[in-house]
Amino acid sequence: MLRFLKQITSGEKGQVLPAVLALLVLGGLAVFPSLSYAATSLNAGRIIDEGVRGVYAADAGVEDALWSLENGISPPQQLSENINQMEVNIQTEDKGAYTLYLGEMIEPGGHSDYLSVDSEIVWDEGAEAYKYTITVTWQPLPGAPVVHLEGVGARLPVGYEYQDYSSAEFPENLAPVASQPIFLSDCHELPLVGCWYRQYIK
Repeated sequence: MLRFLKQITSGEKGQVLPAVLALLVLGGLAVFPSLSYAATSLNAGRIIDEGVRGVYAADAGVEDALWSLENGISPPQQLSENINQMEVNIQTEDKGAYTLYLGEMIEPGGHSDYLSVDSEIVWDEGAEAYKYTITVTWQPLPGAPVVHLEGVGARLPVGYEYQDYSSAEFPENLAPVASQPIFLSDCHELPLVGCWYRQYIK
């Protein structure tokens, strides 16, 4: 038996070495792309992380600029603190005044199922003023309660003022002249520039 094993092994003259070298070459070919893929994944993750942190930092600058504009303050050129270890510079450009009229700002509150609200603004040459028209339409469903309209409000655009008792200049206005005037509410509770003027029509 030992003689047989010696005969088998005595005939081997380094045949294993080429096989081992071939396996090493194949392993090297497989390892290099894997390492390259891992490095690419790490770089991509780092770039995405930096991008997300940059977006959040930029968003902080935008929010600060919007807050400044809404409160009548000139936006700063740079945030006082770094965001995500990033210096945030703010650049604003004056494009002139934009006026947002009633339109989407009117809401019928909790009665939207049977109240609809429309608005219109027209320049009146005689009064040299804009005439705001707010139309509330009652579309009652069967069994709907009677609606008592208590007030209608409008947020005036920045730079505009309400002329006291000017609503009396329009004959079709439902409000009496002096007994139910239009008044100015507390502006500090409002998130945007401008105030609500409410006209009570009890």
